[in-house]
Amino acid sequence: MRFLLPAISILAFTLTACSSGPPKRGGPPGADSGGPRGASAMNGPVARPVALLFAGTDTNGDMVVSLAEANAALAAEWATLSDGEDDVSVLRLSDWLLKALGSPDAQPSTVAFDTNFDGQVTREEFEIRLGAEFDKLDASKDRTLQRSELVFDVPNASSRDGGGFGNRGSGGPPRGERPR
Repeated sequence: MRFLLPAISILAFTLTACSSGPPKRGGPPGADSGGPRGASAMNGPVARPVALLFAGTDTNGDMVVSLAEANAALAAEWATLSDGEDDVSVLRLSDWLLKALGSPDAQPSTVAFDTNFDGQVTREEFEIRLGAEFDKLDASKDRTLQRSELVFDVPNASSRDGGGFGNRGSGGPPRGERPR
């Protein structure tokens, strides 16, 4: 009886290991499952984190972000971020980037906000950076952001038409050549 429990445990472990099968081969992790990992899973429309921030400023729910909506929401964000101070440290801004954009490494980075490189971000620097991001996303230049302006296509890295990263179709010079 004293050997029965360990024997059952070993048998269960062996059956579990055998039934799981060998690992899949032939691609990066996540490529076969459609999971988030692997270059082949990264194609199709995606949104930059700052675009998601702007999408969240649509206060009237019409699926369009007006400049007024964005400005009002970003003023409220600054008030929360600064806690009544004239400026915030880049470390505090980094915490905000994590909360607002999902990562402290998301673009725009703390360096993009701190234009004079003094380690502090003022309200003016905050508004200028996010205003520039709004303008970049506003492809139609109508001072509104449609949902279609908030996403862009990531080319399939394994495409045969040369549209993958680093290939001629990406808009850059051919490999091994310098830009002119």
